Amino acid sequence: SHRNNMSKLSVRCGVLLCALVALLCTARAGSTPFKCDGTLYQSYTDGTTTHAFLDFSTNPVEFSEYGHDSSRINGMGYNTLDNFIYGISQASGNHLIKLGANGAVEDLGPITGSPGSQNTGDIKPGTNLLYTTNGGAKVLNIINVEDVSLVNSYDIIGLPDGSGFGDWAFDNDGVLYSAVEDVQNYIFFSCDVASQCSEGDPNTCTFSEFGTVDMGFGTASGGQYFDSVGRFYTYSNKNGQVHRFTFESGMVSSPELIGEFALNNGNDAASCVGNPGAFDAPFEVESTNTIVLPGGSTTLVYTYTSLLPTDLQRTHGNYVLVFAKPCTRLALFAPTVCYLL
Repeated sequence: SHRNNMSKLSVRCGVLLCALVALLCTARAGSTPFKCDGTLYQSYTDGTTTHAFLDFSTNPVEFSEYGHDSSRINGMGYNTLDNFIYGISQASGNHLIKLGANGAVEDLGPITGSPGSQNTGDIKPGTNLLYTTNGGAKVLNIINVEDVSLVNSYDIIGLPDGSGFGDWAFDNDGVLYSAVEDVQNYIFFSCDVASQCSEGDPNTCTFSEFGTVDMGFGTASGGQYFDSVGRFYTYSNKNGQVHRFTFESGMVSSPELIGEFALNNGNDAASCVGNPGAFDAPFEVESTNTIVLPGGSTTLVYTYTSLLPTDLQRTHGNYVLVFAKPCTRLALFAPTVCYLL
């Protein structure tokens, strides 16, 4: 009957409305921020885009996945102001996208004044500015992720002819670092964007070479990032190996192999090297020493043994953490409170 048909239609509409509301609620709930704890994030595309983090709680170290989509994200960086990762989606006409901690992706639309496809990127700590380039183009672009627009472009000078960037990463002092491929070597470059980028005719950013390391294999690196102790990591597009380096007193250490993973050329990386806040952790100090971090600042490193929260075990599997000040007890028998850099 007409009444029965109307009832069926109402039920169907009600079900559809509930489903739509549930979908919208799920999408909003999925956009959760990351934790600024030095975790090393990497996204790679092999048909489907996979989002993962380097998991130090396992032996051997492995990439643990936290999301999949079709974004083909590249040129990405971690925003310390809101704890989301931003990057360029090569699947949607180079739109800016926002990545959440559970893999949820939000398309923020086309970039005003878009520089086009970008395979290298990072966000300067404490800003909304994503610094990007496209391989050997030797043009540095600054994108404001808050208003989704190109702010400025700079000619890159200082790199050898025929070379280009696979990725780059900011340290906590706002200095940009990159390991550039040179046959079987990594040539390391840095650029303090506050002092080595200048506006003029043309605008320029100067990158300075400070070390070369013979890796013994082709060294294109699509994923580069710092951890919270100031150590630098590279993911090789040639063999899937991740190596760790330290920069001290203007020198580059020998490479330390962290692990060998599935090979994928379509990858990019991001991490937060800022202050993840306070945590309670009684511990026994084994030793202390002073190190020089990238950019020239010095800090104390406390090496200790302790039962740490799971998330800190994952990120700091070697139990070496850097504190902004000595750990103190707030009251007798109270937990020791430490502040990570």
